[in-house]
Amino acid sequence: MKSARRLAVVGFDSISLPFLETFVRRGVMPTVKRLMEQGSVTQTWPCFPMETATNWACLATGATPAVHGCNMHMPELGGPADRAISAFPSRYCRAEQLWTAAHRAGKRSVVFDWAQSYPLAFEDGIIHVGEDGRPNYAVYALQESCAYTTDAHIPESFHVRRIDPRPAHGWADGCEDALEFEVTVTPSESVPSYGHALACKHRRVSSLWARIEQGASGYERVAIFASKSQAKPLLTVRLGKWSGWAEHTFVADGQPVVAHVRAKLLRLSPDGGTLHLYLSEIYPAEAFVHPKRLAAPLISACGPYIIQCSRQQVVIANASDIETYFQEQEYLGEWYRKAADYILRHEEWDLFMFKWHGPDWTNHLAMYMIDPQHPMYDPARADEGW
Repeated sequence: MKSARRLAVVGFDSISLPFLETFVRRGVMPTVKRLMEQGSVTQTWPCFPMETATNWACLATGATPAVHGCNMHMPELGGPADRAISAFPSRYCRAEQLWTAAHRAGKRSVVFDWAQSYPLAFEDGIIHVGEDGRPNYAVYALQESCAYTTDAHIPESFHVRRIDPRPAHGWADGCEDALEFEVTVTPSESVPSYGHALACKHRRVSSLWARIEQGASGYERVAIFASKSQAKPLLTVRLGKWSGWAEHTFVADGQPVVAHVRAKLLRLSPDGGTLHLYLSEIYPAEAFVHPKRLAAPLISACGPYIIQCSRQQVVIANASDIETYFQEQEYLGEWYRKAADYILRHEEWDLFMFKWHGPDWTNHLAMYMIDPQHPMYDPARADEGW
């Protein structure tokens, strides 16, 4: 019998096998259907606690949490008992992972954003996309997805900034028939409630500036500039639409960082008094892949990379809506599909390991409408949930 030359492990976070089989049976996941028919599929019963950092380590090592030592909320070994950390960085994993075993055997691995896969334990013989698998915010992001809104009914939060647009003044092109506001860029590390848990790279990032501009029927678009001294905007967005992607060199902690951002305008009244502007995660153009030589061809083939798109926390905070949530989920899913296709076609590999977190984020939004065992089950919203 001819032995297999390659192994591909595709993991769906928080999707139970009965749900997966339901979607396959309905015909909405034809690729997964083909993979199930040609390969093998199993549901892993999770170890307690049933959390991301705990159980993706189990899948990568075959070890229990008592052996691999990873948990989503735990005191750091040797640290104070009242200071919690999240064991996503690779240094917390005490058991050998599959890609390390493959490396020891002289094999080449491709790993996509698996928990405890970063920072890299070795740099030769591995292609790595993403970070350490955390589902809530990113090490290298200049800012997570964020809304800028005039709506006093939406509380300010990690994903929401309150703005008070004023008449435009001091612009390089002399424009005064507009409103303006500063687009502050706030990295995760500057938020105290997160500072104790997971270290992020950036602490202070330069702002952008937005101008609310008029058309024939009043205020109708928002243009975002690098500064008021620039005559050309980075991007322009209209009501209900996405802008294109903008590449900009931000100043982060005194150093230049090239990153991408795009915007969607969710609300804008003709008088300019009501505005809700959504910005995608602002993520660097190189930090997402090892080796860095793959960054440019992947962006060319797939578009800019964002590791954290609109998640359930973003929708619950009223920073984005359901339509925007699924548009960003679709973008990220398509990005991963194109990136995997590019890498597996152009690079040598023996082991491919991919974690997709989209189902978990969506479960948090919709499962109570669908699952009769959920304590908030609402059968009247079942169709909406599905």
